[in-house]
Amino acid sequence: MATTMVRVRMDTGLKEQVDAALASMGLNMSTAVNAMARQILHQGKLPFELYVGNSDLLEAMREAEEIRKHPESHPSYASAHEMMEDILS
Repeated sequence: MATTMVRVRMDTGLKEQVDAALASMGLNMSTAVNAMARQILHQGKLPFELYVGNSDLLEAMREAEEIRKHPESHPSYASAHEMMEDILS
């Protein structure tokens, strides 16, 4: 089977931590990436769920989506000064 080189940029500290975690499982980065690629093909999606764990951030994202879907239901401002006047009044 022919192989090809795949290069990925990653934070050095993150790579060190992942290398250590994989080593504790008897794996290396190449094996893990290949396993993930095979699971993507098998499942037709990423083999894990991406999520944001911070509840405040999740609420802000829901609010932003609501504003995007229904801008007429939310105030808009011509300037930051106008917004601050509204907030502080």
